[in-house]
Amino acid sequence: MDKSFIDGIPDDPEDAAIVKAVIALGKGLEMKIVAEGVEGEDQRDYIAREGCDEVQGYLYAPRYPCLISGHYLSQISNIDQRVIPVSARWQA
Repeated sequence: MDKSFIDGIPDDPEDAAIVKAVIALGKGLEMKIVAEGVEGEDQRDYIAREGCDEVQGYLYAPRYPCLISGHYLSQISNIDQRVIPVSARWQA
């Protein structure tokens, strides 16, 4: 799910309606829902309650230029990098 849909939630009712609809559509098609551009805990909590599977965004890591990305990845290579569904991490 694109960041443009995430920006206004949870406060903007139109954005909230779009997010709910996108999640429902994806679930109906048996797709995994990934939200991009999650910047705040309130956004993360909202989409988790709505059933989003995974999130990514500034809340977890800022953007890195290409040259820095390789260095960053080499620094975290020993970290357990399992993907944990957002709903399992934050029970609303």
